[in-house]
Formats: sequence, structure tokens, C-alpha cells
Amino acid sequence: MNDASLKFIEAIIAEPFNKNSYVGLTQWAERNGVGLAHPQIQQPASSLRAKTPNETTPVLPDKDKTTPESGGAPSFWSLYDQTRATWAKGSFAKEYPLEKKYRHSLKEEAAALRGVADAAARQLKDGKVAALDPSVTLLVKLHESDLLEAYVLFARMNQDIVRDYADYRHKNRDKLRQYWSQHVIRWPR
Repeated sequence: MNDASLKFIEAIIAEPFNKNSYVGLTQWAERNGVGLAHPQIQQPASSLRAKTPNETTPVLPDKDKTTPESGGAPSFWSLYDQTRATWAKGSFAKEYPLEKKYRHSLKEEAAALRGVADAAARQLKDGKVAALDPSVTLLVKLHESDLLEAYVLFARMNQDIVRDYADYRHKNRDKLRQYWSQHVIRWPR
């Protein structure tokens, strides 16, 4: 990492919703033969279907796609869906008592992703799976680096999660910087 790239990363962190913030880093990357890409984490279709905003029903995925021996990515991702359902049913109100209406939050998304990463890492360590799907491997790496929130804020943000950005940035600017420098900027090999 050099001073120029850090300056451009700081511009993005300061104004992530301004397209002009990305121009400097993009031009720097092109001049230096450096790639820029957020980690590509492919998430399977949801294993839950909403009957109403507060009621969900599990949808069992195809068995051949969820065996722990094959990496079990969809089975790990069912934890994501379960966590999200729990947040919609009550965790959100506990975490955000001043907000009158449920919204998808940074804390919720990070908790759901953390559940997947924890389960996958545990099963890999315990030898219950031989290897992890590449997306789950990336997710575990982000979790172990304590950068899930930074990943969510830049790669999975939506109109609800954006409301949590300023507060997170105020407390964790170093993690946002680390995410960009270690996971988005791709030096040639």
C-alpha cells in the first residue's frame, strides 16, 4: 500500500455514496496494474419463505447440494436465513429500541453472515467437512479478520443498512481502511 492509494481509500471512506470518490482509486489502480474487486460471495437462494413479515416457513434445499461432506454451503447459509428471521421477529426491536419499524440493519446482516462463518469454520476444524465452498471460505476469512461489517457496508449495502454507515465509520475507520487495502485492492502476482 502506498500513500496515493491510502489517500483514495480515505476519500471513499469519507464519501462512499459519491461516485466521484471512487474515480481516484480506479485511476490509480489502472496506472499501477492493480485490480479492484470486492470479495465475491455467492449466496444460495433463501431457505425461508415469508408468509407475512413476521412469519416464515423453512424450505428444505435439495439434499444432494447440502451434504456436509460436499462443503454443505446451502446448509451453512440456512443459518443466515434463520438469523435474519429472528431479527425481523424481535432482535431488531431489542437492538434498536428507538426505531418504530423493522429495517434490515448492519448488525443484523453481520450477525447472519457471522453465523454462517462460525458454523463453517467449526465444521472444517472438527473435520466434519473436508473443504469449504469458495464463497464460504471468503466469508470465514472476512470474519476472522473482523471485517464482516466493512464488507457489508461496501459490498452488500442497501437503503436500510446505509443508515448505519456513519456511526460505524466513526468508531471503525481503521477497519474500513483495512478492508479496502487487504480485500479489495488486488496486487498482481
